[in-house]
Amino acid sequence: MVMARRGTQSSKWDGLPIDEGLPYIALSVADMDIECSPAIRDAVARRAAEGLFGYTDLPPDHVDLPVEWLGRRHGWSVPREHIVAAHRIVQVVALILGAHTRPGDGIVLFTPSYSPLENAIGLNQREAVRVPLIQTPHGYELDRDATDAALAQAAGLLLVNPHNPVGKVWGEEDLLWLADRAEAHDVIVMSDDVHADFTHPGQRHRFLLDVAPSVSGRTFTFTSPAKTFNIPGLETTHVIVPDGVLRECLETGLRAAGFHNPSFFSDAATRAAYRESDDWLAEVEAIVAVNLETLRRTVDRFDGVRLVEPQGTFLAWVDARGAGSEEDLKRFITDEAHVVPSYGTDFGSEYGGYLRFNLACPHSQFEEAMNRLLSRV
Repeated sequence: MVMARRGTQSSKWDGLPIDEGLPYIALSVADMDIECSPAIRDAVARRAAEGLFGYTDLPPDHVDLPVEWLGRRHGWSVPREHIVAAHRIVQVVALILGAHTRPGDGIVLFTPSYSPLENAIGLNQREAVRVPLIQTPHGYELDRDATDAALAQAAGLLLVNPHNPVGKVWGEEDLLWLADRAEAHDVIVMSDDVHADFTHPGQRHRFLLDVAPSVSGRTFTFTSPAKTFNIPGLETTHVIVPDGVLRECLETGLRAAGFHNPSFFSDAATRAAYRESDDWLAEVEAIVAVNLETLRRTVDRFDGVRLVEPQGTFLAWVDARGAGSEEDLKRFITDEAHVVPSYGTDFGSEYGGYLRFNLACPHSQFEEAMNRLLSRV
């Protein structure tokens, strides 16, 4: 079964080529082809049934929602006064860059990188200082020497945890080291933890601020129900800012940019997500696990192709350089099999030959995509 998302203004599906016989299957953009939980759909429907879509304010207890979730899911106790509600993470990154860095300043990030965040750096007249993660037979590791040298010349660090696209869950040792270097080089830290709720067996997500509270005076942590509960279109982000001066600056920046009213459905959806959707999330985690195993079996059938075993996210990074160039891969995967993953150069020009697959879709859809590839071996 292929999800019927054509014609729904889907960023993932409506940009695909026109189907000619065999329907295309999108396994690219990191939203899910899985319906939201019944609780979220009901909450949004009740809100829509009011029939008047005016300006709204978040209720005072809205900040309790991420506080409760972070405590229950991750064992992290966050004071409610540290929470700043916003719309989208990339928007907040732009505001932080404008307030705390200067044009031309370097911002360190690890590659391969999620392009909207890297683009935000350049579009705001800052320089993306790209530090490649080191690929090993067991995944990706931090290059400490290169990172330290980069931070010495930079004004900021943009950390994605778990990392997109490689699925690295940053361990406590690395987080403590990064915190120490951020202090030593006096850089602002932005930690994007939007994929925090998806970790694979044997892994535990740790937040930088939880591990290293010493950097609380320079760190912004981004969390959101968007990825976890498949509601990115409702634009709900929570920024954890322990430092009062930084927090006030961000709140002022949000108002100055016109982000003073939330998305109409954001509170209703977030409330239903964090308080009524645990069973749904467990079902999604099971689907992702089955699809990951299907991908493992598929990759094993191809010479020169290797899965980089993900530690977190519902995405999977595949090293297919041994199977040909990116042009060869596109011809085989998309032109012939009508399967559309994200291709490696989306995450940096030097990553041609890599693929990123989105595992968050019905198993029947993912299995159909893999069978198409196997039929062409």
